[in-house]
Amino acid sequence: MEGCVLRKEFCVCGTKHNILFDYMKDFYNEYWKKNDKVIDYYLMDYAISIFYDNVEVANNMIDDIPENNINILKLKELLNNEYDEDKYNALLKTNKIHKLANEKSYIEYSKNGKPTFYKKLMK
Repeated sequence: MEGCVLRKEFCVCGTKHNILFDYMKDFYNEYWKKNDKVIDYYLMDYAISIFYDNVEVANNMIDDIPENNINILKLKELLNNEYDEDKYNALLKTNKIHKLANEKSYIEYSKNGKPTFYKKLMK
C-alpha cells in the first residue's frame, strides 16, 4: 500500500487493483448476493481482519505501514472545549486527518461565552 500515510485503523489507500481492494470488492459482491443490509457496523473491519489473518502478503503489506496520525481522535475530544488557536495549529501539524463524529451533542460556546472548537469548525 505504497504511499499511504493515514492511520490504518481509519483510512485505507492504495493503487488500482491492490490485493486488498480486489478482495474487498469480491467480499462485498458475495455479501450483497445473500444480504440486503449491513449486519454490523464493523463489517468492513471484520473482513479486513479475516484477510489480514489469512493472506500473508496482506499481513506484510499492512504491517509495513508506518504509525501515523496518532492524534486522530484528539480534535473530537476537544469539540466542546473553548477554542484555542495554538492547540488547533499544533494538531494540524501532527495529523493529516482528524476523525470526528456526531454521536453526541456539541455546544457552540463555553460556559464563559467563548466559541468552542465545534463552533470554529462549523463556521
